[in-house]
Amino acid sequence: MTSGGGDKIIKDVREANIFNDVIFYSTVRGDVKQAVFDNDLDGVYFSSRDPEHFELKVINVMDMTIKRYHDINNLRGLVMSETSEFDALMDETITTYIDQKNTPTDWTPFIHALKTWYDNNAVSGLPRCFINFSYSDFTAYKDNFTKFTSYMRMMTIGYILGQNMSVTYVGSGGTFMDEYKSEILDYRNMLAHTKAEQEVDLSKSLTFKGKKITFNEAKYIEIKENLKKYKEFLEELNKNI
Repeated sequence: MTSGGGDKIIKDVREANIFNDVIFYSTVRGDVKQAVFDNDLDGVYFSSRDPEHFELKVINVMDMTIKRYHDINNLRGLVMSETSEFDALMDETITTYIDQKNTPTDWTPFIHALKTWYDNNAVSGLPRCFINFSYSDFTAYKDNFTKFTSYMRMMTIGYILGQNMSVTYVGSGGTFMDEYKSEILDYRNMLAHTKAEQEVDLSKSLTFKGKKITFNEAKYIEIKENLKKYKEFLEELNKNI
């Protein structure tokens, strides 16, 4: 790359709100570095045209990027954001299902069947949160989603999936409710309410309700893969309800 071109390219990228790291592969690094400094550009790295030097630079930048994203505070934000989106997707799905199966003036059969099913199918370790939930509360659901917790939404989706739906949940052998609780909601609650502790190997751990979980690279990957899995499933269900 010739002097005077690289800094403009990076500036154009930044102005487009793209903030990935950039590696310059150039024979005129001194001039490019000065141009980057003059334009106050961040996240810029430089490499010579030597293949070994370039490869090492790329590996180091990628390692640093991975470690940056494998930070427990970043993971907290990601999980909170994604579970909020899951709640919104479930709200849309449940509303559509109610509208299809019931007239606005007569939801009683649906509400009765749903509440009975809830009371008889509480997930292991999950409070029977519907026992004191009145029919009028269910009827108000469409206009007041704040009455429903994430657990209630999860249970409702579990009910809907059991009503001969064209979309089937295929997990690791358990039901949607069991696996969504253990793979999403339990981690959300742990990350939201527990302070991280530093381990000897520099990983972080959280202890929630007597259970200690170490958040190493494998755990970060597992949680992110589960977030992707449930997002794809809930989007598919929402499209085909």
